[in-house]
Amino acid sequence: MLSKQFFKIFFAISLLIALLLSPFFIGAAKAEPAKKTLNFGIMALAPYGFQGDGEKWRGNFYEVAKAIVKEGGFEGTVRVLPVPRISHEAIKGRTIDCTITAQVPFMEKNYKRIAHLGESLTFGVLTLPGLELKSYDDLKEVSVVVPIGAKMGSPFDQDKSLNKVPAKDYVTAMLMLERGRVDAAVGVIDSLKFSANSAGIKRTHYSPPLVFKTLPLNVYCAPFSHGVTYALEIQKAVERLAEKDTISKIFKYYRGELTRVSQSVTVGDRRLREQL
Repeated sequence: MLSKQFFKIFFAISLLIALLLSPFFIGAAKAEPAKKTLNFGIMALAPYGFQGDGEKWRGNFYEVAKAIVKEGGFEGTVRVLPVPRISHEAIKGRTIDCTITAQVPFMEKNYKRIAHLGESLTFGVLTLPGLELKSYDDLKEVSVVVPIGAKMGSPFDQDKSLNKVPAKDYVTAMLMLERGRVDAAVGVIDSLKFSANSAGIKRTHYSPPLVFKTLPLNVYCAPFSHGVTYALEIQKAVERLAEKDTISKIFKYYRGELTRVSQSVTVGDRRLREQL
């Protein structure tokens, strides 16, 4: 007969094996620090987010978002998408946490403002050389090309007294201006100038802008998203990037104001890395 001592040992070993195989113990053994996930959606419009050399994504908003993810120690993606899809996925699909855009009423109402980037967007009009617009009322005497999707706000968007000519995109709008088919082009000034440069249009082919308004650029995150959960971490990451002048240099680069930059400025754009 087997001794009582054998059964005691067998029972102890069985209990130990059961404990080791229990979900609680396995979970504890494999436990790792929680990963901070943060996904950005960036509007598909140059110079904010667009495909450059080799079809790789570029853009100032894109580069800044990548820098925030890296600086904050986050894991996640930065995708370039049409604006309606960003809103749908951020509010409905939960696949996008944050975006970068101007401080407009829609964003203030539907998203959480997390951090200010220290940069801004200027909305206005570029005109033919020698044509100076001193006020909004001067627009009533000229033809104005408007890229499809461009929103200037009130009163321009609702003003039916203006001679507005649609264009499929910003590059087309600036080509129409250069060729004299219209007198002026309306939109975000950085986008108009960047598109003109992309199309080979020299700055001498248009006059200084008539400015409608200038709005701050912010990081906005969807309610109940990871962005709101990590709001403090995002704010600190933006502060550190601002202290290192990273954000400013990215914006200056895409405005054509920089030819040499620090390698720490970006994580995405090849030409930024090469110009050392």
